[in-house]
Parts: sequence; structure tokens; C-alpha cells
Amino acid sequence: LACSAGSCGTACETTGPACAASCPVGFQGYPTCDLECPGGASTPCTGHGECVEGALCRCTSGWSGPRCDQPCPRGTATDAALCHGHGTCDDGVQGSGQCLCTANASHGHWGG
Repeated sequence: LACSAGSCGTACETTGPACAASCPVGFQGYPTCDLECPGGASTPCTGHGECVEGALCRCTSGWSGPRCDQPCPRGTATDAALCHGHGTCDDGVQGSGQCLCTANASHGHWGG
């Protein structure tokens, strides 16, 4: 059953913002689902985040930028931890993608 714009559910019985979740993958916007998510409909949020209401990305840990397409620095192949395991990544949509070093001299790395 194809529901009209602004309604959803098995019998189109639900209306309102709850229907935003029934938009096709890669689209948001109640009631018309006319907002395309960053990264496009085929790869919303570049596959590294979730497209949320307002067609904005919520990046997974380790990714930053409006499209979640900027990886945070990682260590080597044998130590693939974010920021070489000596800090945290400033990730997320508003994040810089840079490492924030721990505030101690652990392993010779300083932050602060």
C-alpha cells in the first residue's frame, strides 16, 4: 500500500514526524522526503555515518566532516588504533578530524 505524503504505517494510519523514518534510504524531510542526505542517496553519509532528521549526518567514531568522509588518523598496520592509541579523535560532523593527544607523557606523547 503506497501512503500519501505525510502518512505511513501498514494501513497509512500514522501521520506526523514519526513518518520521517519511512523515507527511502538517503532521504529525509517530513512529510515529503525531499531532502537528500550528504553523500547522495546511494551512499548516505559516505557509508560512515547515519543520516538523521534534517538530512544531516551523524558520523560513526573515527570519521568527521559534514559527509563523514574525513578519516581520523590511525596508527600503522600493526597498531591500527585511532591516534596511535595516545589520544582521541575530534570526530563527528563538526569535528576537525585531528588527534587530541592525552595530557600526559605516556609513551613520549604530550597533549594539553
